[in-house]
Amino acid sequence: TLEQFDELASVAKKEKLLLVTAFHDAFAPELRAFLAAIEVGKDCTKHKQYGQLISIEIGVYEPYYVDGVLLTEAFSLGGSWLDNGINAISVIRKLVFKMEITTADFVRDNFNKVLLDIKSEVVFVFPKGQGSVVVDWTQMRDLHKRVLLRFSEGVVALHNTEQSIYESITEGGLKKTHDFSNTNPR
Repeated sequence: TLEQFDELASVAKKEKLLLVTAFHDAFAPELRAFLAAIEVGKDCTKHKQYGQLISIEIGVYEPYYVDGVLLTEAFSLGGSWLDNGINAISVIRKLVFKMEITTADFVRDNFNKVLLDIKSEVVFVFPKGQGSVVVDWTQMRDLHKRVLLRFSEGVVALHNTEQSIYESITEGGLKKTHDFSNTNPR
């Protein structure tokens, strides 16, 4: 809670310690709630309602590359993969017992002679499934993070930006079933 954070900040100040906070999707309220509905096994991951996990697609879109120019606030992030790709791997490791990266592609901003990747795509496999992580600084004007999980009998979307869970309710459609946006600060 914010009260707990204030208490930590007060103690750190009193003790002359540096307090660093990190907001990590692997500890997001929508993921924590979703994890209660799955069983992660060595052979596969199963959802109580939707069956076996067969696909994971993670997309992170941040507006750091606008009109062909990398914004200065992006320079300290180390590139798209270091900024959010590693974070995505942490989320995946909570969803599956084992994973193996099969391909990794990184696009750098060669026009502006910047050595940071502005787009990264990693493809991986896990027991009885496959997935991908795309981190793209060039596509959106607003931050957008989502995890799309396809099961043998349904789909679940964790919308990290909204702090919400969407589930397949009808054929081809998703409906918001959980909203955590007013419960936990990020």
